[in-house]
Amino acid sequence: GATFLPASVNTIEYTNGKSNVTYHLLDNPNDPINNEFDIVIIATPLTIDKTILKLRINGEDQSFPGSFQRTLAYIVHGELNSDFGDDPNDNLFFIDKDDVVASVSMLTPVNYDPATDHELPHVFKLFARQELSKEELGKYFSKIEELQLIDWLAYPNYSTFAELASFKLGENLFYVNNIEWAASAMEMSSLAARNIANLVGQSILDNTEKVSNKKPSSQDNNTEL
Repeated sequence: GATFLPASVNTIEYTNGKSNVTYHLLDNPNDPINNEFDIVIIATPLTIDKTILKLRINGEDQSFPGSFQRTLAYIVHGELNSDFGDDPNDNLFFIDKDDVVASVSMLTPVNYDPATDHELPHVFKLFARQELSKEELGKYFSKIEELQLIDWLAYPNYSTFAELASFKLGENLFYVNNIEWAASAMEMSSLAARNIANLVGQSILDNTEKVSNKKPSSQDNNTEL
């Protein structure tokens, strides 16, 4: 069966279809471990602003062009300003490039049941391109009871990189996040993961057929100890 290791990967050395991976367990960061893997799937952005993972393919260090844009997600429990309409369920999008706010939308609890939950708590997600003052937040909310901020590099800067590369970096070495340069969303990552699962499955089948079709050599027939 599969084994899950809570670990951080430091380097991947790929040579002739095999990947040597150096990693450390999260509860023992000072003891690096090196193992060889038949198949490696990378599911994290490899641009220089997003990762410290080092990838070498056949002795050459790999670099990935592009960068990600900073997004500040404000999670606000409060009341939306009436200037933006009477229905808090409306999704608001701001397309003016000079507007620091990109969107405001109401969040739905994970345990939401439309049959019994007739009124959602007024919790909103506001995406901004830079930090907002209390006065700037007051433009969008007439009342704020609770506020949380998540500051992260969320989406690619599409103006910096136009090429959509392959999922396959080498034989049995795959890169999920290449899909983000087409569009960045959880749904796109799911599509990429399914494509890679199909590629891995095909690779396993191909290798199985190669082994089953291999003609035994005289060495294989040698029964002497």
